[in-house]
Amino acid sequence: MTMRLEEPFGGAVPESVPLEVTPLTNVLCQIRFPELISIGREEIVGTFQERIRKKYPIGDSAKGLIVVIGDDSTQRMESKIWRFLDADQTWRVTLATEFITLETRNYQSRDEFCERVGWLCAALAETIDPGWMHRIGVRYVNRLHGELYDKRLEFVREDMFGPFRIEHDGVIERTLHQVNATTEEGNMVAKWGYMPKNYTHDPETMPAISTDSWYLDVDSIWASERPVEFDPGVIVQQCGALAGRAYTFFRWGTTQALLDACGVRS
Repeated sequence: MTMRLEEPFGGAVPESVPLEVTPLTNVLCQIRFPELISIGREEIVGTFQERIRKKYPIGDSAKGLIVVIGDDSTQRMESKIWRFLDADQTWRVTLATEFITLETRNYQSRDEFCERVGWLCAALAETIDPGWMHRIGVRYVNRLHGELYDKRLEFVREDMFGPFRIEHDGVIERTLHQVNATTEEGNMVAKWGYMPKNYTHDPETMPAISTDSWYLDVDSIWASERPVEFDPGVIVQQCGALAGRAYTFFRWGTTQALLDACGVRS
C-alpha cells in the first residue's frame, strides 16, 4: 500500500526508514555565527584541530568558494576556510569565520548525524567558542538515477511533476521546481526536477554524472534576527527537528514504491 503524507510543512514526522540503497548524495548541517576574525589565524584554529584530530585527521586550508545555506538560495563567497576529513574521507568539517559545517556522503541515520553535529559543536565551544549563533541549516540532497530514474513515474508523487508527467516525459530535458515555505521549525527551501547527463545545479553537493537524473534538494532552516547563545545541546535538538522536517518533505514527495525498491535496511 502506498503511504501518503498530506502535510509536508508541519505535523508529525514519519518514522525514519533506513534503506539499503539510498537516493541521498549529500547531507549537511551548517551553524552560522557572528564573524570571528580570529578563525583566520592558524594558532587559533590549531587548538580546534587538535580537539577533533582523532575523528578528522586530514586537514587543509585554502582561500576559496564557500557554500552558505540561505532562506531563498545557496550563496557562494570567497573566504579563508579550514577543512578536516575523516580517514575514509566520507565526512568533512568546514570551518570559516562565520560558520561551521558538517557534511557527509555516508549518511546512516538522523541520530548518528545529529550526534556528530553535537560533538563537533562542543569541540568548537571548548576551543574557539563562537559564543553566539543566529542560523542553523540542515540540507538533504537526493538523486534518482539508473534503474531508480527509469521508474521515476512510480517513485515520485504525481504533484511533483507539475503538468509534465507522462505525455511530455520523453522530450523534457531539464526542469526546476522550487517551493519556499514556513514550517513549524522555521523555513524550508525545496528544489527538484530533471537533470540531463553531465549537468548539475550544484557541483559541490551533487557532482554531475553521465546519466539523466531526477533530484530533490531540501534545505530546512532555523534563523533568529538576534544572535542567541551557541549551545551544543540546543543545536542538536534543532538539528534533529530540522532534519525531521526535511525528511517529512522527502516522504511527502515520494511513494512507498521507492522505499520498497530501495530495500529496508535491517
